[in-house]
Amino acid sequence: MKPWMFVALAAPVLILGAGVAAISLQQSSHPQDSAVSAQRVSGAGEAGKTQAVFAAGVEQSAPPAASPPAPPTQAAAPTSAVSPKQAQAHTSVDPLLDPNWLEGAPVHRAQVDPMMGQAAPPLQVDSWLNTPSPLTWDKLKGKTVVVFFWSPRCHTCQRIMPALNQMYRQLAGKTFEMIGVCVSSQAPIYASGVQQHGIPFPTALDQNNATWNAYGADGTPDFFVIDKNGVMRVADAKNTMAIQAAATYMGLVKKGKAAAGK
Repeated sequence: MKPWMFVALAAPVLILGAGVAAISLQQSSHPQDSAVSAQRVSGAGEAGKTQAVFAAGVEQSAPPAASPPAPPTQAAAPTSAVSPKQAQAHTSVDPLLDPNWLEGAPVHRAQVDPMMGQAAPPLQVDSWLNTPSPLTWDKLKGKTVVVFFWSPRCHTCQRIMPALNQMYRQLAGKTFEMIGVCVSSQAPIYASGVQQHGIPFPTALDQNNATWNAYGADGTPDFFVIDKNGVMRVADAKNTMAIQAAATYMGLVKKGKAAAGK
């Protein structure tokens, strides 16, 4: 790719990252979130700008109880550093994958890691909004997709939604798609939640936690990145890294320049 072409492609990601940083700081209701946001924004070059997008969403909420009842589910465990052995295993399978994008304790990673490099599980959802017809992986071929598990009552989801909406508007039409999967227990307020938060991207309601379980989601918000061929590339990405990971697979950001601390 010619240098000028890379600059033209990367511009929307970089401009948005800088502009959304202020939104992230304003939406945060916890001092800890604001401190992390400021640290992300002050980072050098593309890393600081792109990661600022979800700097407000550093905490995850426990998933609501299933309907019908499912085994008790706890909030996502604090992010654990990926060991050198794990990092080598990840990058040997997918050179574009940055282990710093991944979150979750070892037990959780053992559950979701095997999905990476495999066809993404089907979306077992209904009640689609913001799309003329239901979306399937066949219809989405050619697009990098971020699957976003959320709940209208999730405080972190509420804080990052303005930035998420703005990012979607910037990347929509650039071989990118975002799909919100609302947890099934929130069915009574699902449609009103989409309207309340002004969500512009396609959203659907999970069917009795079927998609949640298939993807191994363990908290809201939770992000999964699927490439243009329908292959799962990032299973349970950190809130601050999901869009950055998608932009990398789209070719908008180079891995070496996008990774934190590099």
